[in-house]
Amino acid sequence: MSKEKITFKEILKRSNSKIQDERAKRISKRAQGEYNSLLNALENKVMDIEDSLEAMSDISTSNVTTSANAIKGASFDAKLFVEQRANLKRDLALATEELELLKEDEEFYN
Repeated sequence: MSKEKITFKEILKRSNSKIQDERAKRISKRAQGEYNSLLNALENKVMDIEDSLEAMSDISTSNVTTSANAIKGASFDAKLFVEQRANLKRDLALATEELELLKEDEEFYN
């Protein structure tokens, strides 16, 4: 409802179309907010996965003090590295596709 004070008599006089219009505006605003929240969450998910892939690429041994992912000789697990990278790339592809599909509905909710 609007912020103006409405009397009981005015409520009784309101037309059905006015009531439906106000309800539609509230529902639409709520759906738009949820859409935007989902869109932001997916965009953040994509960026998080990209950050993880980038961190895996930072395997330089030239600056071990700042490189959290520097390879340490025999302790490097190649199989785990390959599996993690493959999983991240798959997750990125899926999240990117999901984001693109969701963006197709932008006009629908706005």
